[in-house]
Amino acid sequence: MESTTTMLKRSITELREIISIARSYDVEPKRFLEFLNEHNNASIDNIKSSIRNYDVTLDNIINDVDVLVQDGFYYDADNYVVTEDTDAVLHIDDAYFCQRYHAWQEEETVTVWVSRRQSERWNREAAENHATYYDGDWYVDISDFDLVIMCDGCIEHIDNAYYWESDGEYHYESEPEPEEEYTRDYHSGRLHEVNFTDNPQFFVGFEIEKEDTDVKESLFIDEFEDVCPSWKKERDGSLDDESGYELISPKFELIPDKIHEHIMSNKTIVAHINASISKSCGGHINLSEINKSGEELFDELKGYTPLFYALYYKRVDKNYCKGKNNNDLKEENEKYQAIKIHSNRIEYRIVSAVPNVTTLHWRARLINFIVTHKTSCVKEAFFNANTSPLRELLMEMYPNEKYNVLMDRLIKFSLKFENINVNENNN
Repeated sequence: MESTTTMLKRSITELREIISIARSYDVEPKRFLEFLNEHNNASIDNIKSSIRNYDVTLDNIINDVDVLVQDGFYYDADNYVVTEDTDAVLHIDDAYFCQRYHAWQEEETVTVWVSRRQSERWNREAAENHATYYDGDWYVDISDFDLVIMCDGCIEHIDNAYYWESDGEYHYESEPEPEEEYTRDYHSGRLHEVNFTDNPQFFVGFEIEKEDTDVKESLFIDEFEDVCPSWKKERDGSLDDESGYELISPKFELIPDKIHEHIMSNKTIVAHINASISKSCGGHINLSEINKSGEELFDELKGYTPLFYALYYKRVDKNYCKGKNNNDLKEENEKYQAIKIHSNRIEYRIVSAVPNVTTLHWRARLINFIVTHKTSCVKEAFFNANTSPLRELLMEMYPNEKYNVLMDRLIKFSLKFENINVNENNN
């Protein structure tokens, strides 16, 4: 009854056509009609055209067997494909399968060697994005074929190339023999630590800049590091290229006499510290305390800031170690200020060049006094400088009248930078 009702919805002419087509292709007319009713959008004309042009049978269409449907037309799925790049239906002989994307393409593919023994067909976009072109072929990994990328971006067979250790690239000529070097690059390698006790509290490190060709070239850097394993010898852009070097000490536990013994036991270190200096040289000192940040340590020692300015007064107004008051040193904390506050240490950049090991020993003793007599008070630091034992220590380097001149500078810089008159009685 239902089939009869459905049939009545179609014209006599259309029914005759449906029956004719079904019988022509040996299909039950009733099954064909049911298919058309189930697929309201199915076009009889498209079905006839598809059977005539696209190698598909009516039986396959009705039973959805090996059929590709696109835009209302039916295609033999064994012979026709839909391209991913253009969404067009093409005969398989006119389409190209891209193995990289596992999709059919209208664009012609190229051969890509994915290994020495296996190639695939990829579209050009895939090849350009994931392979390298050389001499008419594409390669996923050119090294599989003994090819290398040269320093100029070209590709050559490895037999025609030379690998340079100095820059890690391939060149057309062999690498020149490296010149022996006397220094390492600036800030190269890790900093060594030297402890004298089991429970160190303070650490100090020295940056000793020199300009002395004879000492610099007395040992190649490999030899220097063999005999001075915990020290570093580096280039520094602020020094003369020919004669300049920066000697960087280990991170010493702050025991001045032990540090001095360590230095004096090595004649190479002594020679490098006693080498010549110039106006370009400096002698930065780095100071740290276990379990304290640089800012915390600075706050405990900032009373001595004017003393450092008085000791190294010729460097106070230099751009590379500019003098500031304690508050600005903390708040601005620029790289090139007199005292740089790092996260884990203080760097006294104001300190001048180290002329010899005697001066270095004295500086270690000065730093040791400061950390064992901490004060954030400028007046208290001034009092210490006028009182034993700091007074005697200062007079070792600034005897008699020089000491008085030093104290005058200390008074001047306390007033200039901290606006404190150290001679004024608070009462």
